[in-house]
Amino acid sequence: MPMVPRPPLPTNPNDLVEMEDYKADTREWREDNTLHKKANDTTYAKLLGQCSQTVRDRMVTYPQWAAVKNSLDVIGLAKLIQVLLYSGPAIGESEMTYVEAEDKLLNFKQKGRLTNATYCEKFKNKVQVFKHLGGTPGITQRRVDDQLGEDGIAPIRATNVEKKQAEEKVEQKYLANLFLSNSHSHFKVYLAKLKFKNPKKNQLSDT
Repeated sequence: MPMVPRPPLPTNPNDLVEMEDYKADTREWREDNTLHKKANDTTYAKLLGQCSQTVRDRMVTYPQWAAVKNSLDVIGLAKLIQVLLYSGPAIGESEMTYVEAEDKLLNFKQKGRLTNATYCEKFKNKVQVFKHLGGTPGITQRRVDDQLGEDGIAPIRATNVEKKQAEEKVEQKYLANLFLSNSHSHFKVYLAKLKFKNPKKNQLSDT
């Protein structure tokens, strides 16, 4: 959890009233941070305490575990739990974990009686796990350059912000197509219509 920000320094150290206000704000800040740390530590302990021994054993195989543990990072712990629940232990083989997460994302299909809501939720979880492990779904230099061209920007002149925006658009298009193509048949009908209307924007096989 982020710490409470420290009060700004007084603009005029010679102003006694302003200095007294600053001292009072600083005392309150210290008290708030003390309470914040206690709440953070308690939340961390409760969250970790709810994990089974199997989950804990998997947790320590991830490289980010040391930083999470040392800083009692509640948010980092929650993210790590989500990742390992969907991808299993790292076992020191980070590349294999990455490949497995990518494979699970690409080959996850809406089968049987899996509802649309459940399919969507599971799909988003797999995307999050893959990205947490360093994956960039659908993003290639060619696709980014094509997107910049569609936006009327010459790739060679694109700023870092423009490139980032293009990457986000490419990722969203790719994931939307992947989601539809692995869904039930009625979604695939929609996908076919989408490709027919604008084939250049839905090239899943581009590399």
